[in-house]
Amino acid sequence: MKRQPAFLMVLLTVIVVFVSSCSDQMDEPIRCMSFNIRYNNPQDGENAWPLRKEMVARTFTVHCVDAAGLQEPDTRQIEEMHTLLPEYDWIGVGSKDGKEKGPYNPIFYRRDRLQILNSGTFWLSEHPDSAGSFGWDASHTRIVTWAKFKDRRPGKIFFLFNTHLDYAGTINQPKSAALILTKIKEIADRHPVVLTGDFNCTRESSAYLTFTRDPDGLKDSWSLSENGHYGGTLSANAFGKDMRANYVIDHILVQGVRRVANHGIVAERWDGRFVSDHYPVLADIYLP
Repeated sequence: MKRQPAFLMVLLTVIVVFVSSCSDQMDEPIRCMSFNIRYNNPQDGENAWPLRKEMVARTFTVHCVDAAGLQEPDTRQIEEMHTLLPEYDWIGVGSKDGKEKGPYNPIFYRRDRLQILNSGTFWLSEHPDSAGSFGWDASHTRIVTWAKFKDRRPGKIFFLFNTHLDYAGTINQPKSAALILTKIKEIADRHPVVLTGDFNCTRESSAYLTFTRDPDGLKDSWSLSENGHYGGTLSANAFGKDMRANYVIDHILVQGVRRVANHGIVAERWDGRFVSDHYPVLADIYLP
């Protein structure tokens, strides 16, 4: 009987250590990335896709990315990426026909970490469910690809939406932002949401303000980051031809998450060669 309290203390210690260990494993952030990898343009010369594709793929593995919203790749680029990243799967369709024609906004994800439960694409236009539909005064057909994920470790569910807003016109960006907000509410309901994208606009623009105006809605992971921002204030570099400060047009917005630990713009270059004409944006996101 005298040994019972000591035994119980040991047992309690073991239980506490076990629960703490499990809790640590269950509470790992999901590292999300937004990355415009640049379409395959032979006129890019020394920055052409065949010379950059391994750099782009290594961005995933070196930075331990769990889920990434990409912009601009075509079917061949995606196939090459998938070959270079065998531990990742992807979803998405071409913007011009809802199949393989035109640029994609694919979502790549680590299959050992995330399970895909549902996915889809809608068009940024007055007819969002019509494949290839053209919106407002945009210069190109634009889409949003989305995925419903379950984190395999704690079993938590979240949605990732990925887009590429147009750069032309005067009304298509705020109209697109309003449509995306409507669709997020319709598709994701009350689940946590991550929105990645090349918005082609800064934080002062009407589209960005449309996204973030609701106090209970989307917020910029940059401003939420507990450890501040890592990197510079430039996300689109035009392969070194345009290096303006305070020019961030690639964003990761979140809604309903518990916290954001880190945010960064990673200025990737190998021996002077840019990884893309945009830099990858990263955020470490904790689900509720």
